[in-house]
Amino acid sequence: MLLRPWLMEDAAAVVKVFQDPDIQRWHLKRADSEAEAQGWITQWQRDWQDEIAAHWATAWNSGIQ
Repeated sequence: MLLRPWLMEDAAAVVKVFQDPDIQRWHLKRADSEAEAQGWITQWQRDWQDEIAAHWATAWNSGIQ
């Protein structure tokens, strides 16, 4: 598993995971489109750059041994 900053190409995965009923149960936000998810990612990247928050993506890296 790899922790990394969010990338624009992660938008489809954000939309997909926010369709999960358990995610919807515990989060007030909804990602209804890739455009909306890209807006979130833009803000997450800005927060990271401005050093006011760190939003991590969890990804599987098959190259890790």
